[in-house]
Amino acid sequence: MEQYHVILSHCGPLLSMEQYHVILSHCGPLLSMEQYHVILSHCGPLLSMEQYHVILSHCGPLLSMEQYHVILSHCGPLLSMEQYHVILSHCGPLLSMEQYHVILSHCGPLLSMEQYHVILSHCGPLLSMEQYHVILSHCGPLLSMEQYHVILSHCGPLLSMEQYHVILSHCGPLLSMEQYHVILSHFGPLLSMEQYHVILSHCGPLLSMEQYHVILSHCGPLLSSQWSSTMLSSVTVVLSSQWSSTMLSSVTVVLSSQWSSTMLSSVTVVLSSQWSSTMLSSVTVVLSSQWSSTMLSSVTVVLSSQWSSTMLSSVTVVLSSPLNGAVPCYSQSLWSSPLSTVGSGFWGTKKCFDNLLCCFSFLHLLLVWFS
Repeated sequence: MEQYHVILSHCGPLLSMEQYHVILSHCGPLLSMEQYHVILSHCGPLLSMEQYHVILSHCGPLLSMEQYHVILSHCGPLLSMEQYHVILSHCGPLLSMEQYHVILSHCGPLLSMEQYHVILSHCGPLLSMEQYHVILSHCGPLLSMEQYHVILSHCGPLLSMEQYHVILSHCGPLLSMEQYHVILSHFGPLLSMEQYHVILSHCGPLLSMEQYHVILSHCGPLLSSQWSSTMLSSVTVVLSSQWSSTMLSSVTVVLSSQWSSTMLSSVTVVLSSQWSSTMLSSVTVVLSSQWSSTMLSSVTVVLSSQWSSTMLSSVTVVLSSPLNGAVPCYSQSLWSSPLSTVGSGFWGTKKCFDNLLCCFSFLHLLLVWFS
């Protein structure tokens, strides 16, 4: 072995590739890092995977990025996780997407967050869903919003609820409506009220009726003061078909927060505190299964316009069409008055008590009608 060592020291550049091959086979462990470096430079393509393995073990830090590139190309499957780790540290930017793919497959758990970051930046589209899953598990907090965006696009169905939670926390504003749709479908119950609020703001029109129902169930109190006309128009169908006494109390807050202060106290009395549980259950039937399509379409107008000045004309249609004047105390001029007139006239005049009695008479008639 000493003689091989002497030969290599004196005539290294003169030897043929076959002779280097013989030297490496006989005195591999005795050579210095510089001699391994020379051997690799002259006979890289001729070496076996085992010899590459030996070279990398002895002179890893001395090799150039090109030599690491050659080693990885020839003996990728033979390397240990530690050696992959060394290769990635020295020649990360030089590797191809296929080589990153190989590295991640063999030494995923050993890599640092920075190395996962490098891998994702260079070969994002090439990775499998399982590899994205591994990357997200190890370096979630380090990734940029763009990288979260890429991960969600490629491996959405594979992620766990916790990982969706992390993604939403880091790159909520960057996601598309379709991605929000996927997130809500997979981990609706895990989200906080604030996250539901963010989802609703970005992808309201894309959500299904069931998803709106889930959102309302989990974050009703947060949405009550911030509903927009888009939200109201989209969720109308959900509300009309699935209202409960709990929903009614939340909707009361929504409606009352958009009405004038003059109407607020009286409307609150009518909608919430004065109704019994029996009346609420009956009203639920009235609002959902018993109303005709004509009435529901009118209610849609009421909700989508957020009970503005056009509210009373729509209410007139709701009240007059199915009843045909059956309520003795019903007044066409009363219900079709503008909102300002109702605010100061219907609720504010000395006939307020009589009008409230009229309302309750009408509600009583509804209860008798549907009982």
